[in-house]
Amino acid sequence: MDPMEAVGDAASAAYETALSEGATPEAAFEAAGAAAMEAGEAAGIPADAMEAAMTSAQDAFSSAIDGGADPSAAFEAAGDAVQGTMGDMAGGPAGG
Repeated sequence: MDPMEAVGDAASAAYETALSEGATPEAAFEAAGAAAMEAGEAAGIPADAMEAAMTSAQDAFSSAIDGGADPSAAFEAAGDAVQGTMGDMAGGPAGG
């Protein structure tokens, strides 16, 4: 499995679980971020790359929520931001 796919799967699972347990979207995003960092470390993704991706994700998530997006759309925006950041860092086109 692609390391970023593993990170995305871990983040998504944590986010959905937290929301289903009654967490706010912001708290669920925090849980997703923690799961993503853990999965990234396990997959051997450099910490600085993960931190840059998480910063992009947080900014996109917050902007989407502040703009009135529902939690699902905001999480998707965060995922898109991560893909863009990781694509930029790899020197490849954003979005694969």
